[in-house]
Amino acid sequence: MKNFLKKILLSLPLLILFGITLLDTVWLIVGRAPEVVRLLRDGVLLAALLLLVPLHVKINWLQERRIFPVLRKIFFVLCTGFLVIALAGLYFDNARLSEPGHSRIYLGLDFFLLGTVAALAATILHLALLALLRTLVFYKSRAATLRNFRLLAFAILIFAAVSSALGMESFRASSPFEAGPLAAIAFAMVVVLIVLNAFRASWITFLNRRQKWMVLLATLAACGLGTFVTANVGWSFIADYSIAYAAVISSISLLVAVYSGISAFLLILSLPTAALFDEKIHAIKSLQEVTQSISHFMEKDRLMDSITQRAVQVTKSDFAWLELLNEKKDGLCLGSSVHLNEKEKEKLPPGLNGGISGWVMQNRKGLLINDIKDDGRAEHLREWKKNLGAVLAVPLISREQIFGVLYSAKRDYFSYDQFDQDMLQSFADQAAIAFENAHLLNESLEKERLAQELRVAQEAQKKLLPKNMPALPGIEVSGVSVAAYEVGGDYFDVFERGDKLAVVVGDVSGKGAAAAFYMAEVKGVIEALGKIYESPREVLVHANQILGRSLEKNVFISLIYAVFDPRAQRMSLSRAGHAPLLWCPHRGDPTFLQPRGMGIGMDRSALFELTLEEISLGMSPGDYFIFYTDGVVEARDNRNLEFEEKALLQAVKQKKFDKAELVQEEILKSLRAHVGASRAHDDLTLVVVGIKP
Repeated sequence: MKNFLKKILLSLPLLILFGITLLDTVWLIVGRAPEVVRLLRDGVLLAALLLLVPLHVKINWLQERRIFPVLRKIFFVLCTGFLVIALAGLYFDNARLSEPGHSRIYLGLDFFLLGTVAALAATILHLALLALLRTLVFYKSRAATLRNFRLLAFAILIFAAVSSALGMESFRASSPFEAGPLAAIAFAMVVVLIVLNAFRASWITFLNRRQKWMVLLATLAACGLGTFVTANVGWSFIADYSIAYAAVISSISLLVAVYSGISAFLLILSLPTAALFDEKIHAIKSLQEVTQSISHFMEKDRLMDSITQRAVQVTKSDFAWLELLNEKKDGLCLGSSVHLNEKEKEKLPPGLNGGISGWVMQNRKGLLINDIKDDGRAEHLREWKKNLGAVLAVPLISREQIFGVLYSAKRDYFSYDQFDQDMLQSFADQAAIAFENAHLLNESLEKERLAQELRVAQEAQKKLLPKNMPALPGIEVSGVSVAAYEVGGDYFDVFERGDKLAVVVGDVSGKGAAAAFYMAEVKGVIEALGKIYESPREVLVHANQILGRSLEKNVFISLIYAVFDPRAQRMSLSRAGHAPLLWCPHRGDPTFLQPRGMGIGMDRSALFELTLEEISLGMSPGDYFIFYTDGVVEARDNRNLEFEEKALLQAVKQKKFDKAELVQEEILKSLRAHVGASRAHDDLTLVVVGIKP
C-alpha cells in the first residue's frame, strides 16, 4: 500500500499536466479561455511544477557530481532548450491574432499541439538546467548555500505567480519596473538572489588549463543564450501557453546568463595560475611514479643513477648529483650525477666540515637557496660551476642513519619554491629506504637479506607515524599503531593545516613488507594532496586517481580522513571503505559515523567519486573522536571470538575522560582483557582526538 501511494504521488504532476491538456482542448474549441480560468490554470500548473521538483533525484542523468561532465550536460540542455524555443517560435511568428490579448495556442490544432508540447518541453528542460546548476552552486558548499538557493527557488515561484496575476500586458512590459511595484519587487528579489548564488563557483579552481579555456568559451556562449531567452520569452509561444511558465523560464535563463557571465570573469582571472596548478598536480603524479620505480630492490650503482635521474624529473631541474658518505664516514664522495661533464665530476668539492653538504648533514634537513651568489654556504659551488643559479639539497636518511645528500640545481635564479623542496625531500625519503635495501642486498645472504628487509621496513614504517602530536589550541591527540608481524599495512598521520588539524588513518589489504611499502607511498601522496585540497573528499578522490594506477588488482587501501577546525568548532569527514569513526559527544551516547565510500583502488572509474560522501558536524569541548582499524574490532580471544563494535562502545560508554590518552588507554585495557595471551592476527591502530575548552 505504501509503495502504491508513493507511485501515485510521483505520477501526480504528470496526471495534472495531462488533465490541464484535456481541459485546454475545450478552450481550443471555444477559441479562448476566460481570464479567471487562465489564473486558476496557471496556479495548477505551478503546483504541478512544484511536484515535479522532487523527481530530479530519481533521474540518474541529473545526479552527476564530476564537474566537467556536469558542465557538458548544462551546455547540452541549454542548447536543446534554446532550439526548442527558437524552432517552435519560428512557426508561431506566422500566427495572426484577430484580437489583442488572445492566445495563439487556440488558433488551431497545429498551434495547440506544437505550443503545448514545446512549452512543456522547454519548461522541463529549464528545470533540469536548474538541477544541474545546483550541483555547481553546491560544490564545496557552505552553511548558507542551501538557504540562498532555496530562497532563489521561492523567489522564482513568487515572480511567476505575480506575473500571472498581473496578466500578459504587464509581463510583456519593457521593464518589470513599468509593470507596477508588485512586479518590480518580485523581480528585484529574483535578481538579488541570482547574483548571490552566482558567485558560488569554487569548481573553477579544480579545472586544468585546457578545461578552463574550453569552459570559458562555453560560458560566453551560455551567457548569450541565456540573455536571448530572458529577453524574448515574454513574446514567445510559452507566454501564450502559460505566463507563469514563461516567468519561470525567464528567471532560470537569467540565472544562466548571470552565472555564466560571472563564471567567465572568474575563469579569466584564474587563467594566469592555471598552469601553476597543473604543474603541481603533474609533480605529485611524477613523485608517485618515480617513488614506485625505486621501491624495488636493485643494484647499488643502478639505484644511484636512477635516484639522480628521477630527481631531475621530480623537480624539473637542469642538474642533479648524489653525494654519499664514504666507507670511513669521514667524507663525502660523488655517487652519481646528471648533466655534469667529466671535468666537473672530478672537481666537485664535497665535504662535511662546511658548505651546503656540511650544513645539511649536521642539521639533518633540506636547504633551498634561490640565489647562490647571496649565500655563503654556496661559495664552493659558485667557484666549481659558474652557470648555477638556484640549488636544492636534501638529506637521505633511513633508520635514523644519514647516507648522503641529494642535489638538484637550475641555471635560473629564484626557480624553486617550498613545494619543490617538499617534493624532493619526499622522494629522498623513499630513495633512502631503497638505497638501504640495495645496500643490504649487496652485503647479506638471501636469508639474512630477507630478515634485514623486514627490520628496515619496520623502522621505515615507524617513520611514517608522527613522532610528536601537533599542539593545536583546543585539540589534543593520542595515537598508537601496532603491527601484527614485523611490519604491517596500518598507517596514521596527524598534521596541522594552518589553524586546523588533519587526521588520516589507513589500512592496506594484506600484511607484511608489501603492505608497508604501499603505506609509505600513501603517506607521500596524502601529505602532498593535503597541502593542496582542504576538503577531505577531494583529498581521497585525487588519492584514488593517483594510487589506483599503481596498486595491484588484488590490493586496495581503506582510508578515513578528517579535518578539525577548532575555531569554527566543526569537523569534516570522508571515509574510503574504512572502519567507521566513533564519536563520543560530551552530552549524549557514542555514535558511529559512517559516510559512504569504497576503498582506494577498488574502482578506477567515476564510481569511486560518485559514492564518496563527506559529512560535517559541530563539536563541543569534552567530545572525543575515535579512529581505529579493523584490527581493533576484529581482535580475537583464545576461543576465536572477536572484540566487535559493541565491546568498543562499552569501553567508552557512560564514562567521563579528562584526556584523549585516557580514552586510548581504556580501550587498550579492554582489548588486552579480551585477547589475553592470544597472538594478534591483524595490525592494530587507534587514534583519539579530544576537544578541549
